[in-house]
Amino acid sequence: MRILAIDPGYDRLGIAVVEGDASRPALLWSD
Repeated sequence: MRILAIDPGYDRLGIAVVEGDASRPALLWSD
């Protein structure tokens, strides 16, 4: 499973891509 996470903050935007299952997630990309 691949998840795209978006965090709209007050002064910047955070984006991350996480892959794996609930017991063992792995961060693929973050900015």
